[in-house]
Amino acid sequence: MIEFVKVRGHEVVAPIIGKGRELTHPLEDYFADPTLWETVPPDPVEAWFALNEQGRKECIRRRHDETSAITNNKTRTVHEIYTRGANRSMALVPWNQMCVCDDGEHGHLQEHRWTVYHWDPLDRKDGLIVIGSDGHPMEKLWWNIQPDRSLVAECHEDYSWLRDWALQRRGREWEAAVRLLRLKANEADAVLGEQSHKSMLSGAGVDTALATRLEKSLDLAIERGVSAEIVQLDPERAVKILKKVPADHLKDAITDVAGMSHADFIKWLHENYGTLSNIKRLAVTLDDGGGVVQAYEVEPDDPTQGMDADVVIEGNMRSGMRVVKGRVKE
Repeated sequence: MIEFVKVRGHEVVAPIIGKGRELTHPLEDYFADPTLWETVPPDPVEAWFALNEQGRKECIRRRHDETSAITNNKTRTVHEIYTRGANRSMALVPWNQMCVCDDGEHGHLQEHRWTVYHWDPLDRKDGLIVIGSDGHPMEKLWWNIQPDRSLVAECHEDYSWLRDWALQRRGREWEAAVRLLRLKANEADAVLGEQSHKSMLSGAGVDTALATRLEKSLDLAIERGVSAEIVQLDPERAVKILKKVPADHLKDAITDVAGMSHADFIKWLHENYGTLSNIKRLAVTLDDGGGVVQAYEVEPDDPTQGMDADVVIEGNMRSGMRVVKGRVKE
């Protein structure tokens, strides 16, 4: 049996309070909840009753961020727990409406396969109890487990800051790599009266291990002809790409992995080039008749190795091999 209460002279359906449950706030607070309004009016109760049906439903959608209170799926469907009857204002109150998905959820509720046993939209811990078709309360309802809204803005701000910081750091690391190579090319340690390149960097407070990685990353990118493209990646990911991916696939690979998460990147690398199948480079010396005199492995990161060989081949078992110097008879 539907019960009614009065709010400022307006007769409306009473809140759905399950056995042993009470509302956590006075009734007027449910109209003043800031999640209902774009801007909370001076008198939210009267402002609410001045709204038409669609205006009230838009408020409910804002409160729910257009997601289902049951599953968090996106929706704009507003469910009335008690139907309105002859006087629509009786049912269109904040504690008698919630967002649910039109696909399944709304039908289950309308056909009474599911029953809203308790609904307190200002209680974000235990505010919703729905009895399922098996006669038992449904578990893990989104309304009861969703994050504290007061933290959402702060979390977004911190996340955005870290994302921007990561982009700036990546850019600064590649800028550092350029300067490190220039210092080395200009023999800056001698120019500045330092004992060595490494001691010069240490004196500047630079992490020499990081500096070495940056130098090698940019050196390898220059040697493989992708120094402009490689700045899309952080140096650690860049080294993996530069060592594993053949030259004719390299630019596309850099673009493909630029936006991937670390887990997706590792999976992509394993599926396409193998976890341990790094790019290998083989130098071969031939006799006058084209026979192999000597074959030996050289470092793919060092373009000076294998310069005296007649043929240099690089690749791996997954991606295949290609000739990077000389010709191979078919």
